Amino acid sequence: MKNIFSKNLSYNINITKEQFIKKLKQRTKSNECNDNFDNYDFQGTIDNDCFQIKAIPHSRRGLFNPIICGKVFQNEETTEILIEMKLKMFDLFFPILWLIICILFSLIILNEFLENEKTEILTFILPIVLFIVVNVLFSFFAHLNFKDAKEKIESIIYDK
Repeated sequence: MKNIFSKNLSYNINITKEQFIKKLKQRTKSNECNDNFDNYDFQGTIDNDCFQIKAIPHSRRGLFNPIICGKVFQNEETTEILIEMKLKMFDLFFPILWLIICILFSLIILNEFLENEKTEILTFILPIVLFIVVNVLFSFFAHLNFKDAKEKIESIIYDK
């Protein structure tokens, strides 16, 4: 599951580390600040050359919002930004919980089949189908939030 719900990105830009950090700070609400979220794209902490932020969801998708950890390096000619986006452990809880529910459901169906042979064979497929459908939905919403967060970071990097 780690590969599905994490992403590593690397950027080389032609501005200084200080300019990038300044732009990022302008669009990031610090955890201590009590301002309104409307003027910001991110919330989190930014230190000298490291940051740990998450995109502020301006829509319905607060769940599966990735944490964005980054480090900024100043080279001779360019600035390199290394970013790791990953889900919080709480967000990974849902697919694991759903797996446990599907296993329990399968065991109930198996028990029913062993006690009563009139149970349809196709009912064994139901937990598998439910597991696949729900995990596809989890992955879809996680992918949307990763994409939104990447676009917001790139809007800072490329001045969009």
